[in-house]
Amino acid sequence: MQFTSEASSNGVIERHFTLGEITGVLWSPISGTSGSPLLLAGHSGGMHKKAPGLVAGALHSVTNYGFSVAAIDAPGHGDRPRNLRDQQCADAIHQARAMGEPIASIVIDYSNSVAERAVPEWPSTLDALQALPEIGFHAPIGYAGMTMGVVTGVMLTAAEPRIVAASFGAVFDDASLIEAARKVTIPVEYR
Repeated sequence: MQFTSEASSNGVIERHFTLGEITGVLWSPISGTSGSPLLLAGHSGGMHKKAPGLVAGALHSVTNYGFSVAAIDAPGHGDRPRNLRDQQCADAIHQARAMGEPIASIVIDYSNSVAERAVPEWPSTLDALQALPEIGFHAPIGYAGMTMGVVTGVMLTAAEPRIVAASFGAVFDDASLIEAARKVTIPVEYR
């Protein structure tokens, strides 16, 4: 993990990082101590690691609860290049919206495609985060996501035993997501 920038304000340190091709950001309390909770944040489709709502939630979690919060750009989002399929799905969504057609099937397909690529990236990101002294290997870990971040989060929490709680919200109903959700055995808040 390479930190590429650092800024602090109102008791929060914001550090951007790269881990191979992964681009991310970590918000931590300035007075952070090892073992405080770590929240992994998954952004919505078409957004990025510093989407306004994600940042607001991260800052709230850091300043009010002492959590550290990490977000990474999903493949094809933020600072990460889109592949051909990413671009085709984005174009299809824009075209369907312009024509007043439903987008659910396109969004479901695209979210599943992104999640298949993003889920394997989170464990290596989590390894690197836990190696930081302010987080450590004993910190409780949670995951929170909206829309596309839910798809990634459900698949991730079903496979990653270090995540002990999750909060999900706003997602299209999908049979494959429901099947993956059956494998989640941790406490989940759905909002």
